[in-house]
Amino acid sequence: GVSQGRCPDGAEKFIPLATPTPGSGNACPSEPVPPLTLPLLATTNIWRYEQSGTNLGTLWTGTDYDDSAWPQGPGVLGYEDDALPEPINTQLTTDVTKTNFYFRTTFFVPSNLNLSALPLTHLIDDGAVFYLNGQEAYRYNMPDGPILATTFALNSPDATYVGPVNLPLTNVWAGTNLLAVEVHQKTPTSSDIVFGCKLDLLVLTNPPAAAGLVLNEVLANNATLAE
Repeated sequence: GVSQGRCPDGAEKFIPLATPTPGSGNACPSEPVPPLTLPLLATTNIWRYEQSGTNLGTLWTGTDYDDSAWPQGPGVLGYEDDALPEPINTQLTTDVTKTNFYFRTTFFVPSNLNLSALPLTHLIDDGAVFYLNGQEAYRYNMPDGPILATTFALNSPDATYVGPVNLPLTNVWAGTNLLAVEVHQKTPTSSDIVFGCKLDLLVLTNPPAAAGLVLNEVLANNATLAE
């Protein structure tokens, strides 16, 4: 038979034990080490931004796009009269000709890491689409289907923290990665715009089996992502 015992000693739960220890404490397996959180982007991260209202098409999301002529500033970026969870550190301007704003930044991922999740937390008014290394990774308050420069956000939520939501790890590679974001207004006459986000990387410091990690449990966290 299979040896079983309470782990830790005195607990209500019985689990299989590799080695029976009659007359002494149970040889309980080591507790899994929780994932290590590696900060990639803070809310005050420096972003390149384009706020002219020009339609940039789709090339701007690519890793080889030259954004060196864009101005840059720390997050949170925007224009808002109402109170926000974080201060606006880079002021943007709104205009009836501007229905979308473009943002780009990079982050570095060390090699030889056992990646577990890529949680994103954001502060947005009104809607946004996130691209990771040129591929769409997440959209917030935006309609389904192709996103054009003239696509409007679904509604006008207050700019509050949303998340964390897990971005797909399939779009991440070791080295320098690009995060590009387009923020859209709800109407042409919208008087405010807010963009800020933070991004972390969860790294397993022991093998997935030892940590009790099951693949479908990770994927379930992505239920809010567009398929």
